[in-house]
Amino acid sequence: MLKGLRIGVLTLIAATATVSSAQIFTLTDTNTSVKINTLSSVGLFDWIVGGTDQVFSNTYAWRVGDSSIADAVQNLTQVSAVQTGTRFLDVGYVNNTLGFRIDITYVLTGGATSFDVAEIVRVTNIGNNVLLPFRLFQYNDFDLNNTANNDTATRINSSQMQQVDGVLSLNMVSEGATPVPAFSQVGPLFFTTLTTTSGYNLDTAAGLGLGQNFTGDAAYGFQWNQNLGVGQSFTISTDKIAAVPEPGTMVALGLGAIALLRRRKKA
Repeated sequence: MLKGLRIGVLTLIAATATVSSAQIFTLTDTNTSVKINTLSSVGLFDWIVGGTDQVFSNTYAWRVGDSSIADAVQNLTQVSAVQTGTRFLDVGYVNNTLGFRIDITYVLTGGATSFDVAEIVRVTNIGNNVLLPFRLFQYNDFDLNNTANNDTATRINSSQMQQVDGVLSLNMVSEGATPVPAFSQVGPLFFTTLTTTSGYNLDTAAGLGLGQNFTGDAAYGFQWNQNLGVGQSFTISTDKIAAVPEPGTMVALGLGAIALLRRRKKA
């Protein structure tokens, strides 16, 4: 089957929706839109830029310790999913057995030449035991220009990847992540390995593998490790930027993500 085929019915969501009404949310802004399936490991998909789908799947997974496999965040119990306006989506998940909660905020920003999806993820220990260590994974499978086999993904530094379509070099995606991930990986598709191999960690520690690249049906990911005491939380933020904005625009997008992160911390 072609990779771009998807199973299921896509439902258009109104400006404000809750978990009881749908699982697929559509965010829109100037010249761009994206869909997010909050109950499927596909996660974020169908990011339309320039009239063309650029993403097959961008998603998150988690694991506590190294004696088990990682699992998609969407397989947790979803307790909230609220879309505010056309650009913002907040989703909450819990694991009552281990005692933690994961909240994800998605923000879509459109424009004339650059387009951005910012994500804020907060993990909170709501149980009675230390989570040692909590491992959070982000997995990204872009198919730029809706073609899967001719992209080049490159590790720019410990917290930034860049992906370029082999046909249209001006169409690229950069991603920066804060705080700096403990590990990253770039190469062929590896989500199945991550979620079926006990204790699997991404293959490159922070500070190593700079400039490493892969051409083909490329994927890349980040991994954060955190010891979470009772009542403690940690927050990560990432940006996916389609096309290459002017330097001033890049700074503005970064400031926007920082402002969003501060808002979430105060919430």
